[in-house]
Amino acid sequence: MNSERPASCTGRSGTFLTRHRGGVSHPWPVPPCPVVIGVEGVGIVVGAAVVYEAIGKDTLQDSLDSLRTMGVCAAYGHVSGPPDPVDIIQDLGRRGSQFTTRPAIMYYVEKRSDLERTAWDLFKAIGD
Repeated sequence: MNSERPASCTGRSGTFLTRHRGGVSHPWPVPPCPVVIGVEGVGIVVGAAVVYEAIGKDTLQDSLDSLRTMGVCAAYGHVSGPPDPVDIIQDLGRRGSQFTTRPAIMYYVEKRSDLERTAWDLFKAIGD
């Protein structure tokens, strides 16, 4: 796995600054800079291994364009509206066997033991 700090895309200036201070090497605001231009602008030629898509309708296709072959798009936000349906042939297959997921915290902490472990990890990270 690449040891470089991640690049990040954000729609708000406050989030932009927070991400930069939090270790993101190349945060950039959108709009106006589309995700795919931002990725190329930080020297990622083959595409990103993972894109955390938080904006939704306005940027999902750009996020998919910025992925490398067999890359993963974790689409968890929809501030610009719900994205259009994803066509598994046109949207994922033609770009190189990409994967898309819609993570939701409630499924990661369904069991009490998972919730407790996750809370423990969070408070440990805050304390470090």
